[in-house]
Amino acid sequence: MAALQKMGAYLRGLSAFRVQGVTTDEDVVEDGQKIQYSESVDILASTPSHLRAEVLSDRKERILYYDGKTLSMFAPRVGYYASIAAPPTITQLDKLLVNEYDFSIPLRDLFVWGSAGWNSGSIENLIDVGPSQVNGTTCEQYAVRCTSVIVNGLAYQQCGSTWYQPQISGSSTTYVVVNPPR
Repeated sequence: MAALQKMGAYLRGLSAFRVQGVTTDEDVVEDGQKIQYSESVDILASTPSHLRAEVLSDRKERILYYDGKTLSMFAPRVGYYASIAAPPTITQLDKLLVNEYDFSIPLRDLFVWGSAGWNSGSIENLIDVGPSQVNGTTCEQYAVRCTSVIVNGLAYQQCGSTWYQPQISGSSTTYVVVNPPR
């Protein structure tokens, strides 16, 4: 846990940074077969008020631009563009997106781990898996197990300040980031 807090404090102390990541999600279908989806994320941030994030996978391509006044999103494959008025900092933008739009900044935990109000109590287990290669750079890889929570009869997973809810489609289950339940 100390490594996550140290990493979060380090990133928040930088005036600008770039993070490239590769994530893998897994759906388990009814017969137990696992289907994996990978995506790459490239984030450029100039704190406190500028962000560019690009997300690319087999299923989607999204580019987010934030200039401290407006957040714009472009989805080139489907020709979709949208923008909203935004608060003046990345931290405030994150709260607005999570609370009002059921949306989050890609790799949002990098911006909130160890910050004021962050709750590590919902992380049941954190294992240092060891070194891993991401875009040719050796990084330390961690596996995180979150807390299962039932609120008003609905099941959630809580990881720090991020909440996930299972969405069942056919025979597969996907966990979607949602607002904290009330």
